Amino acid sequence: MGNLTVVGELIKVTENENDEQVISGRELYDFLEVQSSYTTWMHRQIEFGFEEGIDFIPNLEESTGGRPRVNHVITMDMAQQISMLQRNEKGQQARKYFSQIAKDWNTPDKIMSRALKIAERTLAKSRVEVKALQHELDISKEWFSIKRVAQLNNMDWRLLNWRTLKKTSNDMDLPVPKIFDANYGSVNTYHITVFKQVYPELKFK
Repeated sequence: MGNLTVVGELIKVTENENDEQVISGRELYDFLEVQSSYTTWMHRQIEFGFEEGIDFIPNLEESTGGRPRVNHVITMDMAQQISMLQRNEKGQQARKYFSQIAKDWNTPDKIMSRALKIAERTLAKSRVEVKALQHELDISKEWFSIKRVAQLNNMDWRLLNWRTLKKTSNDMDLPVPKIFDANYGSVNTYHITVFKQVYPELKFK
């Protein structure tokens, strides 16, 4: 067959929500110029040991008036293995194409770029969660954390005994829910009546 030179985009490669490279099963099928139907061909490929949810995800394409077609989102690893199984020039060309993309995908610059994107998304999500939970903490009129009460009273939070507060909560049949504090993470909160019972001299505004 000789050496094949792969130039340009043979098959569209995209990224899924897990930052993994994936392709359309039908696009690979069309490129390989398979003679049998797509459904029959894909079923044969899956029989080689590929697992749904790991190597591929079936989906229905949007209908253009007729019945929606079944397609599959497949991983690059599955695409490469399928290409090798074809044992023809088109399969070799596809395998080499995927190999080049994988090599580029795993360069230090690309790995760093993906890591930064993931970190940015994680940070953005955390900021949203923190904002919502801070709001929950700020608007709470009946439940207070030890550190919040200490801050309101300009005192060292270690002077407040959480064991006594917890026991009093149990005695009063009150729960001890957790809440997120931007400075201290997940912390216990105690009802205002518990604090007033244990520390009647403290203020809560």
